[in-house]
Amino acid sequence: MIAREINGKKSVRSVHDGILDAYITFLYEKKLALPWHCKYYAGWVRTFHQIVNIDEDRGYDTMAAEFERKLTARAKLETWQVRQALDSLNIYWNVFLPTTGVSTKKPEFIDWTAVNEKIKVAIQMRHYSPRTEKTYLDHVQRFAAATGKRPDEVDVTDVKAYLSRMGQGGRVSASTQNQAFNALLFLFKNVLRREIIGMATLPRAKRGFRIPVVLTKAEVRALLERLQGDFKIMGQLMYGSGLRVSECTSLRVKDIDYEHKSVTVRGGKGNKDRVSMLPESIMPALKELLERRRAVHEEEKSHGLGGVFTPDGLDRKYPEMHREWLWQWVFPGVEYTTERNTGRALRWHVHETSVQKEIKRAAVCADIQKRVSPHVLRHSFATHLLMAGYNIRTVQELLGHSNVTTTMIYTHVLIGLERGIKSPLDE
Repeated sequence: MIAREINGKKSVRSVHDGILDAYITFLYEKKLALPWHCKYYAGWVRTFHQIVNIDEDRGYDTMAAEFERKLTARAKLETWQVRQALDSLNIYWNVFLPTTGVSTKKPEFIDWTAVNEKIKVAIQMRHYSPRTEKTYLDHVQRFAAATGKRPDEVDVTDVKAYLSRMGQGGRVSASTQNQAFNALLFLFKNVLRREIIGMATLPRAKRGFRIPVVLTKAEVRALLERLQGDFKIMGQLMYGSGLRVSECTSLRVKDIDYEHKSVTVRGGKGNKDRVSMLPESIMPALKELLERRRAVHEEEKSHGLGGVFTPDGLDRKYPEMHREWLWQWVFPGVEYTTERNTGRALRWHVHETSVQKEIKRAAVCADIQKRVSPHVLRHSFATHLLMAGYNIRTVQELLGHSNVTTTMIYTHVLIGLERGIKSPLDE
């Protein structure tokens, strides 16, 4: 259990998961509750530690009465649930603790460094993206610095105060504030393993509606003409296939299908695969690029190199897969990176920031008076398809949106563009 000093008296504020596991085993072995009720009994004990000011000097009867009063005040709880909670508390306090002599030492987390490591493990176990891991860690570290408390001391009041400070004065966007909420919810639920009462009822920041930046076909043409080398092909793929910049840079040779004129996106946003079109106009340049890449790859293989990073540890099952031509990056990086576990020299794909800088440079050279980024090419892809009369469901599939309402944002861009609507001033 987690102990702290309140008014000079030692008070128990939370309960260790190990104690709850031992309590469940105790109930089952002593047959003090039905097997399928044991986990609920443990849940009532956790609730007791969260809502009652526990002080052994107050006595069990006083604390049990407070527990009953607070449970009864909850509109959603029925009478039988309150009786079950009190029965569980009686067994826990008067039978389990005295007879087992369970240790009340503090839990594993006593500093934020240990918590950060647990967050990494929890995220990787759930196969969340590296970006999610970085974002969650950043928000948790800022939260820890803002509160100045230990992990076992923070509660929903600290979360509410932290989110309120973020939202005051428009310091951060609504999406950033909601990201922080999700990160802290993950922290309490999956790392600290504490069900904080009131966490789910905290107000969420309301996101505004934003129209995406879209280029005209002439602006797209001017932009692509000012891109050079591999960056030009990447720009053509982002506009011609609707790829995100991360999806474009991480393409592998096996993802290009000339016969079906398609490109397969592996592990896109939300870890989802999808198939999009491969523009015929870039196929000759893409084939020439890959022919040159293959010649370089064969030369590197002869010197013991030519390996790339592979997903989900597949190289443990297929040890030579990282050297196969089909798994090579279409747009590889320049330098090799030493793999931490094996010491092998492997190659990553080109970094996204390189593409972003080149797109911005080309936009300046083309004198495009809009805020241009690689994602603008994806916006333009969707808008131009809708302007050409293609079904919105088709565009949704090509973009990889789970919900058509996400794709509907591009219909707002069409208003006044090619609908023949004229301003009354022009009349």
